[in-house]
Amino acid sequence: MKLKNTAHRSLIFVLGEQDWGLAHAAAQVAALLGSMPQEGVVWVTAAEGLSGHQVASSQVKQLLGREYQCAVVDLYGGFNPDTIAVVAGTVMGGGTLFILAPSMDQWDSFNDPEYQKLVTHPYVSEDIKGRYLKRFKMLVLSDSAVKQVRQECPGEGENIVRARVSQQPQSEGGRLTLGQEKALQAIQNLAQGSKKNALVISSDRGRGKSTVLGVAAAQLLLEKPLKLILVAPQVGSVAAVVEHCIEGLSRKKSSCEKLSEATPLAPKWKNNQLNSGQGTLRYFAADELINRKPQADLVFVDEAAALPTFILSAILALYKRVVFSTTIHGYEGNGQGFRLRFCKILDQEVPRWLAIKLEEPVRWGEADPLEQFIYRSLLLDAQSVRISSDLKCDTWAVNTELLDRDKLLEDETQLRELMGLLMTAHYRTTPGDLRGMLDCPNLRLYGVFFKQRIIAAAVVAEEGGLGEEWTDPIWLGQRRIRGHILPQSLSQQLGLRDAIQLRAARVVRIAVHPDLQGQQLGSKLLTTLSDDLRVQGFDYIGASFAVTEQVLRFWNNNHFATIRIGMSKEKSSGCHAGLVMQSFSTAGEEILQLAKQRFLAQLPLAIDEYLRDISVGLVLTLLTDILPNNAGLMDEQDCLDVEAFIRGHRNYETCLLPLRKKAMLNIHCLRMCVKVSELERDLIVKKVIQKLGWQDVTGVLALNGKTNSQNLLRQAMGKLDEEV
Repeated sequence: MKLKNTAHRSLIFVLGEQDWGLAHAAAQVAALLGSMPQEGVVWVTAAEGLSGHQVASSQVKQLLGREYQCAVVDLYGGFNPDTIAVVAGTVMGGGTLFILAPSMDQWDSFNDPEYQKLVTHPYVSEDIKGRYLKRFKMLVLSDSAVKQVRQECPGEGENIVRARVSQQPQSEGGRLTLGQEKALQAIQNLAQGSKKNALVISSDRGRGKSTVLGVAAAQLLLEKPLKLILVAPQVGSVAAVVEHCIEGLSRKKSSCEKLSEATPLAPKWKNNQLNSGQGTLRYFAADELINRKPQADLVFVDEAAALPTFILSAILALYKRVVFSTTIHGYEGNGQGFRLRFCKILDQEVPRWLAIKLEEPVRWGEADPLEQFIYRSLLLDAQSVRISSDLKCDTWAVNTELLDRDKLLEDETQLRELMGLLMTAHYRTTPGDLRGMLDCPNLRLYGVFFKQRIIAAAVVAEEGGLGEEWTDPIWLGQRRIRGHILPQSLSQQLGLRDAIQLRAARVVRIAVHPDLQGQQLGSKLLTTLSDDLRVQGFDYIGASFAVTEQVLRFWNNNHFATIRIGMSKEKSSGCHAGLVMQSFSTAGEEILQLAKQRFLAQLPLAIDEYLRDISVGLVLTLLTDILPNNAGLMDEQDCLDVEAFIRGHRNYETCLLPLRKKAMLNIHCLRMCVKVSELERDLIVKKVIQKLGWQDVTGVLALNGKTNSQNLLRQAMGKLDEEV
């Protein structure tokens, strides 16, 4: 087990020309590392010929779980907040993060390469006002713990390096902290318990959360031949957990005491699996776990805040013992939002669930200057306004405003409240989203205020309005331009050639304070911003999102029509992507009706083709607006066939079409569970509408064989028949 590191880390800005900055940083790194191997430094730059580990900014996620004495980020390649957040977390106690950048007096006019990722046609880099860098510059200058080495004053660097060399990393014994010991014991108790339960372990980065999971897995495998499962947003995220587990299994004993020497044969992590006797630790992606449902004695869900709530709920429903581990202020996903969203579900499903928070840093010292600056500058610790009794609002007393981003830049309190609100509402809000909100020329921010506090917000992107020269290349799939998701989807995927010429608005994010949800604030916000956009000449508004039954119903209830469901699930959410739309103009209405007609005409085919795995509730929500001519009208022979099936004179396979017609014409009855039980409804949807095989149906619904399932289906269809 690694020793606890109690030393503080440093942040040094190397300001000047790029070549000078790289050379100066290399010299400082060499002085700091001394005789240490060059593997102790990581460079995030496109420059060549540097000693040490080097990665591109786009590949920094591969650094998760690693530690370096020094890290160097070259902002000449682009100021990416997500990159800085990830790299900062790899610097060990006593280490230094160097950030190479132009001189401070050039920041306001710096043509940041990252701007190319922030602009969409017809905007160009020059349209960006640089609000984000202005704020960041102000924070750098106001923080006495942040050091600067300027090209015009090179002696500054020598003094700083001498000071850093004299501050060696400080380590304490290799025992777990009290918080880690408590978490480890809680995992042991959970694994030994006979009743269904869950444990939530939360911490900021650097608190040894991965150590706890790895040590716990090792101890459990040494005690019994258990089947342990490890789940995370991506396999690279669990590298540290696996490392600590292997270390624990490689020792003759694994406990909180000092460990003995390693045994010669260490277990190996191969094909996302680690074997220890008859026991195993296996990694599964979340969607794979839910689909395959492998047996497990205990499931560890690491970085749970970066997974959608419904995925976490599905895992909780499938397994008896689950440990949910999450980072509170992470670079991706947010533990505050996780706490507000998912812990309510835990209260309902496993009221005795336990929460443990790891407070004490183990990879650097308390009140670490680098950690404090990263939190403050990237707003990783932003929180929405606290709702006290005087803020339980009257929804008629709220006002909705189009936010002035220049004024927002000057109001740090409001900016923090806005970012905190978005983080609680969306499971994958990242530091880069703040930059987009401040700098993207095509974005608009709307806020709902009560007593001058922001309680709901929306981020809206301007899209479409493209010229005739773009029409055929996009329609034929020969060109695709950054952004413009709605018009390009209508053109390329729905075949509506002229859709890209209309002015569109896309709701990128919409958030309502968790304590004020259910009061129609989101609906009122949509109404207000839609009225504003309609007056300004937009033709339609829409949204693209990960489809769940609850989210789709919100949009449908606000008069947004569903016009597309993606053919495959997104890896990030485990859901199909959905597209909804509402028209403002005559031209927009024509496009909407064409899109809706095409979607509904193909929907029955899609449901038994690439949407066979979606939930019963989502199937019925999608089919709400299905028309009789889309479902297929029943003739006299169809009615006779259905009657024959119900009475047991015909097999299911000989009545496929009539039974499907009957089910599709009774969608409302199925949605309301009129005269049919939930199990009967689910059987009709899974077998008749989604056309799952008998084996899959019996497995999903826990039914006893094909014969019993078919008899239950006859009974259920008979009840539907009575409704006609």
